[in-house]
Order: sequence, then C-alpha cells, then structure tokens
Amino acid sequence: MRHKILVAWIGLMLLAGVAGCERLVLSTQPIGTEQQWIIDPNLEGRWASGDQIWEFGVAVPNRYRVRVVEGLRQGLFDAHLTRIADHLIMDLEPNALPSDLVVLSAMHLAKFHSFWLIQLAGPRLEVSRLRPDRTVQLLGKDPNAPASLMVADQLILTGQSDELRAFLARHMDANDLWLAGPQLERLAPLGAKGMVISDPNIVGIWTGEDLEVLIRPAGQRSYRVWILPNDQGPVVSWAYLLDLKGRRVMLLYLDNTDVDLDEVRQANIPEMALVIEQKDGTLDLRPLEVIGLYRLMQGQQPQPGDLVITLQKAQAIQ
Repeated sequence: MRHKILVAWIGLMLLAGVAGCERLVLSTQPIGTEQQWIIDPNLEGRWASGDQIWEFGVAVPNRYRVRVVEGLRQGLFDAHLTRIADHLIMDLEPNALPSDLVVLSAMHLAKFHSFWLIQLAGPRLEVSRLRPDRTVQLLGKDPNAPASLMVADQLILTGQSDELRAFLARHMDANDLWLAGPQLERLAPLGAKGMVISDPNIVGIWTGEDLEVLIRPAGQRSYRVWILPNDQGPVVSWAYLLDLKGRRVMLLYLDNTDVDLDEVRQANIPEMALVIEQKDGTLDLRPLEVIGLYRLMQGQQPQPGDLVITLQKAQAIQ
C-alpha cells in the first residue's frame, strides 16, 4: 500500500508540468517555515503554455492554491513561496490523494514536496524544477548535504527544512541544477461577450475511434459535455460555443465555479478550446491552444493543431 501511495503522489506531481519527463526530486519536508513564507501578488492569476494552464490563487495568508491543467486532466496543489539566495522558490505539495486510496493508509504516509525555481518577468512566467541527476551529484560531493534516499530510481530528500535551504543556497547557481519548464504567458480576462451562440445540432451522442462524446444543453447557451475515452474514466465539463467571424469554437471548463449558463464571464478562462466543423452527420474537433484562442479573438488567424478528431452522430438527444 505504501508503494501505491508513493506512485500516486508521484503521478500527481508529474502532472505539474512534467508529464512524460524525467522524475521530480521529492522531499518529505517543506523548504521553509511559516515565518519564511511570502506572497508575490504578481503570481496570482492564470498562465498558459501550449495545452497547459497554471492557475495561482491565494487560499489563506502565505499560501497559494494551485491548479495545473494539461488537456482535460487537472491536479490541485498547495504552494508556498520563499526566497533563498535572492531567488524565488516554490514549495509544491499535492492537495489531495486519489480517491481510490484507503484514507487510513494515506494518513500514515507524509505528503511529498517538490521545489521549483520561479522566474517572473512581466507577463511571462518560467517554472523550473530540480534536475534529479545533478542533485544526486551535488548531494554526493557536499559534506553537509541533507539526508536522502532512493526508492527504485526516485530521489527523495529526507533532511530537515533548514538543511534543505542551506543546501539550495550553496548550490543555487550550479550548472544544470534547474531544468527549465514551460514558458508561461499570463492570460487576460476573456472578452467573449456577445460571441456566445447556441446550436441544437451539436447536441447528441457522438462516437469516434476509441472515443464517445455526449453533449447536452445546460442553459439556453451552454452545454454539459461528457467525454468518454475507451481506456480511462469519463471527463465531465461545461461548454460554450462561440462564433468568431464564422469560425466556431467550443470552450471547455473543468471548473464550474461561477459559471453563467448563458454567457461567458470575463473571469471564466477555459481549460481547452476546440475548433469545430459540422457537416453531413459528422463533427470534426481540432484542439486549439488557449493562447491561440486569444489570438483568434483578437482577429489573428492561429492554426489549430494537426490533430483532427472526427465523430459520427450516433443518437440525437432532446
């Protein structure tokens, strides 16, 4: 069970910008104390790069609630900021275990932390994580290094917070210590007022290769969408349909907080956008990066991705 919980935590951490990449460096202890946490108001808001979105909101004093979305997967995290050797460091910790784990067993294993270098420059944000192989090298050479252990090929720091801070302070500028993550761009409020339309023809059950999509009306100009891949559980989202100078774009939302059933509010930035084309009983879906959606709304002509999902209408729904 402990191994299963460890794998679950690592899976959640990998969603934070490193899915498919090498492992994170994890820690059993935070990188700071209550007295060392700070807030940088410039970090609040939503940031995007490709199909990935990072959302930072202040939950309580000196703590952020972070939501990381990649495609239609999301992870919730608690985060703290601190300064070490004049650099801004984020301590990221999963907010909740997966629901299929036994709660009592989960209580017997501490949450893991990961450490990120935060670089803010106006509307740009770069998040970089510790490089595992370089960290292992520095731990081996540093006589005052914090304690650590390897679980299979996973590096876990087990030293105390002050030891971790001192270690990073000594090696902050070491070559290749930080592995650059996504280059994120701040998302402005979404000015979609007057662009929302309704189309009863998209309502129904649509099927494609290894995929089924159910679209139902939610309000007069909004929809509930169930996406059912054959190899995993369903993804449920809210949706709006926009008409952008003849191009139809569906906005998908995993978070229904403050959703208006008939209009896209400025604060409602979608997790995904799909350019849709409907003809002869088929529905073509082309993923469009959120940054591309903004460009399109500004009158530019960004190209959707090469991926085209073609669905056939299997059943109409009232």
